[in-house]
Amino acid sequence: MKFRRSTVLLASIALAACAAGPVRDAGPLHPAHDAESASSPALSGFVVAHAFHHEVKSAGGVQRQFVEHGWDYDRAVAVERISTPEGMLIARTDKPGLILRATDRELDVAVDLVRRHPELADTVAVQGAEFEGGFIHMLPDDPLCHLQSRCVYVLVSLDGGRRKIAQALVDLQSSRVAYPRFDPVMIDD
Repeated sequence: MKFRRSTVLLASIALAACAAGPVRDAGPLHPAHDAESASSPALSGFVVAHAFHHEVKSAGGVQRQFVEHGWDYDRAVAVERISTPEGMLIARTDKPGLILRATDRELDVAVDLVRRHPELADTVAVQGAEFEGGFIHMLPDDPLCHLQSRCVYVLVSLDGGRRKIAQALVDLQSSRVAYPRFDPVMIDD
């Protein structure tokens, strides 16, 4: 079976994007129990989730391109941007429903929202709590995590991940915890 170099490169990038994100130590916690969005760090503009270079062959020759996939917070949609290596935009295409793993910055914002959420603050303010996540939850018919939301899983655990203490879905688009007790069956009592 013969694979094009760009196909193999794209597959490698996709697999790398699925790799587990870093575990975050809770550190010193001083959770605020006020309205969660009152001082939450807002995300805006275009946030690049992943980018790569590739070549396109045509009758006119080989064209090098730079491709970025990201989330446009101003318009609530995933976007693909293709440009020349010099930065000249070739195409910008909306990609509704495209699942893009959260960036480190986005995950930091999600963790901050979980740490300050009134239902979760006391639970996650324990010594040794570790935060991880980054996977996106998006379903067309979900009232909170739909195609124009950017809902990210945040899991909080103890003992190196052996004991889950909280699991939430945070909508980064609206800067709020959409589901503070997502899938409570997984959480230890």
